[in-house]
Amino acid sequence: MVATIVSDADDYAETVAGRLRDAGLRAEIDCRNEKISYKVREHSVQKVPVLLAVGQREVEEQTVAMRRLGELESRLGELADWKERPIVVLCHHGHRSERAARMLLGRGFARVENLDGGIDAWSITVDPAVHRY
Repeated sequence: MVATIVSDADDYAETVAGRLRDAGLRAEIDCRNEKISYKVREHSVQKVPVLLAVGQREVEEQTVAMRRLGELESRLGELADWKERPIVVLCHHGHRSERAARMLLGRGFARVENLDGGIDAWSITVDPAVHRY
């Protein structure tokens, strides 16, 4: 799935999807006028294994931002040195990060905290300079 962050990236999303199809991969495009957080959540619920997000920066750099379903659990080995160190997990509204924090605690990480309400609540209650998206 190739999802756009801004409408100016629609043409680039078509290009990326075309390249994926040329390589023999199935690719769909989500150019709806929705926030990227909504698209990510919706495609996660639908169990889309890989989401490629493209916005203005990706258009300019000719890159993609990749998000894999279940990526945290498959990469736990990279966090081995952090088992006893403090970890704060966050996401947009705090729901996905809460699940991630519980998973880390269940895997033996001792000092895991979730940012309640996510970065959105932080931008409202702590630091209004943090952009709300």
